[in-house]
Amino acid sequence: MAIKPRVVYLGTATQNHQNNTPDTSSGLVSRLQLWGYPVFFASSYQTGFTRLFHMIWVVLAQVNRHSIVLIDTYSTSNFYGAILLSWLIRLKRAPYIPILHGGNLPQRMNSASRLIQQYFIKAKALIAPSEYLAEVARAQNWPVQVIPNGLNLTDYPKSAPNPLTPIKPVLLWVRAFDHIYRPMLALKALKILKQNHPEAELYMVGPDKDGSLAACKEFAKRHHLKVHFTGKLSKKQWTQRAAKVSVFLNTSAIDNAPVSVVEAMALGLPVVSSTVGGLPYLIEHKRSGFLIPETEEALMATQFATTIADLLQGHYDLGFITDLARSKAALHDWSKVRLLWDALLR
Repeated sequence: MAIKPRVVYLGTATQNHQNNTPDTSSGLVSRLQLWGYPVFFASSYQTGFTRLFHMIWVVLAQVNRHSIVLIDTYSTSNFYGAILLSWLIRLKRAPYIPILHGGNLPQRMNSASRLIQQYFIKAKALIAPSEYLAEVARAQNWPVQVIPNGLNLTDYPKSAPNPLTPIKPVLLWVRAFDHIYRPMLALKALKILKQNHPEAELYMVGPDKDGSLAACKEFAKRHHLKVHFTGKLSKKQWTQRAAKVSVFLNTSAIDNAPVSVVEAMALGLPVVSSTVGGLPYLIEHKRSGFLIPETEEALMATQFATTIADLLQGHYDLGFITDLARSKAALHDWSKVRLLWDALLR
């Protein structure tokens, strides 16, 4: 049996800290270890500067020319930390592979800055979780491979919709309360839906990141909306809660390949989502879900509500839509994702 290469993973695994959302790093690290790769990981520290210093220490102590370094790469201020780390890695004569995240990353990738361009050009390869970011990389002639974020499909039992039983107006939204995810848009859609479906209710799952939660609670109270603010839930908790709902909402203003949407598709929930970033690569409109065009928020709220109302009135073949959505989610199963990682790392 061939010896598996030593992997140093520079990412962010802070989901166990209060008010932090689930990350993809910890899941991939545990899988790589399960598959027999020796993995050194940094970092699970809460603050950005502490994480960066821990990453620098791990690079200096653990990276050599026989290592392969994976770097989670975002479009935020952490991006420049990734550039700094890449310099150190090159000094150690080791290859590094950026894993691309974030719906705003194309702006970085298309930047004319030589500093930014060198980060991508000197990478051994690029990993994109969806075709959205892969297309941007291909346009620059960079070596890129699509490896989806992984999940255990068996953890998401699909409930087959009964074509003879109308679905109930019970909605689910899973994200952090942050302006980039537009939680207020979900509430405005519920307010419109309630006009013809007074029994409509919404579960909102996620921690408060920027103070949006208080405004959302006040809006729901003022308009007498039936909203369940659950706070942060574990994956197991919210997927169990999903058994009580009929439609999944994704109202993001910026997105790439959101794991929560893939999980909803795996669970057999029809997804109604904004058309941003990588969502059109994940959802085929009116076939594996529904996409709401980007426009001003009031009109988007109306379109969300109208689409949900059409679902409630049986205007679409939910069996076909949810079956196709689950087949797309199945491409993210770890059994398939492992083959792609093994081929790359070996």
